[in-house]
Amino acid sequence: MLPRPMLLFHITTRPIHLTGMRMGGHHIEHWWGPEKSAGREVVGYGQSGDANYVDRLDYWYPAIRFRKEDEVIAPLRQKEKGDWRNMTAEEKKLLYRYSYRQTLAEFEAPNGYWKVLVSVTATVLSLATFYGVFLTLFGWLDCGR
Repeated sequence: MLPRPMLLFHITTRPIHLTGMRMGGHHIEHWWGPEKSAGREVVGYGQSGDANYVDRLDYWYPAIRFRKEDEVIAPLRQKEKGDWRNMTAEEKKLLYRYSYRQTLAEFEAPNGYWKVLVSVTATVLSLATFYGVFLTLFGWLDCGR
């Protein structure tokens, strides 16, 4: 579980980055309807028991695989059932990429969104400062004179 301040930040900023959202009960979740999940292998129950794919830091295991089964991955799925020492590193990486969209390092990587927040904050503070200076210069604000 994430620390409380981090969890609050995660909950408040996560909906900004998602597209195709819907209200589901009392929370917002990424919508993976039947049209998007068709053809993907269901591998578990997921966060809420639905067959959907959601990248979450607090719940690591999605209910379905990220990509559909095709002619590239089918032989590797058969090979995966055997001894993993016979598989190359590239084959293991390909298996991972067909199951998950991002690695944990990619998921936790900074996205640059802080730059927008800093620039908006700096703009608001500078406008407020200029407004205060304007009022002081033209005598509309008495600062103890």
